[in-house]
Order: sequence, then C-alpha cells, then structure tokens
Amino acid sequence: MTELLLYCAARAQIVSEVIVPALQQGTTVLCDRFYDSTIAYQGYGLRMDQAMVRRLCRLATQGLTPDMTFLFDVPVRTGLRRAGRTDRIEARSLRYHERVRKGFRMLAKEAPRRFIVIDGTRSIEDVRTHVVEHVCHALGK
Repeated sequence: MTELLLYCAARAQIVSEVIVPALQQGTTVLCDRFYDSTIAYQGYGLRMDQAMVRRLCRLATQGLTPDMTFLFDVPVRTGLRRAGRTDRIEARSLRYHERVRKGFRMLAKEAPRRFIVIDGTRSIEDVRTHVVEHVCHALGK
C-alpha cells in the first residue's frame, strides 16, 4: 500500500506542477510513465484491488488521460536483461513481472485507440521510426 500511495503522490505532484500548466500553455507533454504503470505494477503485479488502484490513479492525475500511450512489449526475461541493473522492483519474481506484462497488455486491449503496442524486440531504429511516425501523425506533421 505504501508503494502505491508513494507513486500516486509523486504523480499528483508532477501533474499539478508540470503537466497541467504545460497543457494549459498548449505544450505537448511526453511522460515515460503515467498511471497505466501504476495499474500494471501495483494492481496486476502486486495483485492489489484494481478498482481501488484505478480510483487513486484518477484522483492523483486529476482525471487526465493520455491521448497516446506507447507500450514497448518484450518478453519478461528480455526486459530484465536490458535493464542491466537490479533494483527492488526488478528483483521481484518472474511471476510478478509476467503479471505486470499481462496487465499492460490487458490495459492496451481496454483502450486500443490510445495504446500503440510496439514489438520491443525489433531494432532500436525500427522502434524509433514507429514511434516518430505515430507522434508526427498525432501532431499533424
């Protein structure tokens, strides 16, 4: 519960201090993680109550929803190997990480218009090209 609340508190702060002001100025905002990560890691990974996790996320983000979310999907072992270091979350069991991956994939199915699922095993250049194409299209460029 502490982990969930800490992530939500951090997200609430960045939303109110950075994201909302930037959006009010018409700036495009890119984040490397948003509430889907909390739902996947704490909700699915730690098996916390999904409804509670989602309510806290909505509260922390003032109800903001991303226009576009990229999910770089890779097998769990590949992702852990790429991380190169082991922090307390990466040190969790493979079953935990499989639940997290499954959670992200479930979230993508729930919001298929928002999620762009990218095969993260492709080359860096292929992944980059795919991301740039989607972002440019969304920005009308």
